[in-house]
Amino acid sequence: MNLKNKIYIWRWWLLTIVTALWLLLVTMWPTSHPTARELNLQPLVKYKPVLVCLLNDHCTARRLSFWLFFIDVLGNIVVFIPLGVGLAGILSKERSRWQTVYQAALIGLAFSLTIELLQLAITYRVTDVDDVIFNTFGTLVGTMLYEGIN
Repeated sequence: MNLKNKIYIWRWWLLTIVTALWLLLVTMWPTSHPTARELNLQPLVKYKPVLVCLLNDHCTARRLSFWLFFIDVLGNIVVFIPLGVGLAGILSKERSRWQTVYQAALIGLAFSLTIELLQLAITYRVTDVDDVIFNTFGTLVGTMLYEGIN
């Protein structure tokens, strides 16, 4: 492997490692607002009242519902996009496009699931199956962005 290829691969490793470490720091740090430890294993159930409120002209909590939806859903997707890009950069050299997407999604799923399981042991953190779904989707988006550009 020549120097140019080594630099190419190492930049993707660097992006992936820095993203993973940042995600661990952000998700493992106890929150500043004390809440009881929570566990949600029902996918997307908490978004039904939010969506009902957003679609109801008379709902007084529309702005709050919008921000909850925006931050919780889009935030969980966006923060995992760099992980997907980095994983695609690493995996794409030796695999087909679909193998890269599939394996990056599995790694994103495993990483997100690991984070959520570790959060079970941390006071003031919420373990939520929705986070796993949206984080995995974010990894997929990042992988597709990489594949679309290259």
